[in-house]
Amino acid sequence: MPDVLIPFLTPEWFEAANNEATAVERVEGITGVVDMAIQRPSGVTATVTIAVQDGQPTFRLGPAPDAAVTLQYVEEDLPAALVGSLDSIAAYAAGRIGVTGDVEGMADVMILWDSESYKAFRRRIHDFTAFG
Repeated sequence: MPDVLIPFLTPEWFEAANNEATAVERVEGITGVVDMAIQRPSGVTATVTIAVQDGQPTFRLGPAPDAAVTLQYVEEDLPAALVGSLDSIAAYAAGRIGVTGDVEGMADVMILWDSESYKAFRRRIHDFTAFG
């Protein structure tokens, strides 16, 4: 765990997330754009674009017009989602997470998020992020 946590969705957070992303294993041909709409504790929804090129993600603030899928989260669920302990089915049933768009078309990108390389990457993001 780092000495200082980085506030979520700040320029410093995006810089740290993109630096960590360079350690993710490249997977030729796995490419796509996913938007993540995050309902903040203030009630404001912020959108993060995750662009994956050959398996490597980059993050930026704001929606992408070419996003194939939009995932919706309540920010308080993100820490558990990052480390894989969120019961996604229960959260979906409760309306705490959602998905719209071409899920089938993004299957390779979504499956990639379950790879060991991405699990370690998500854990590192979790460990340096100050949520809410």
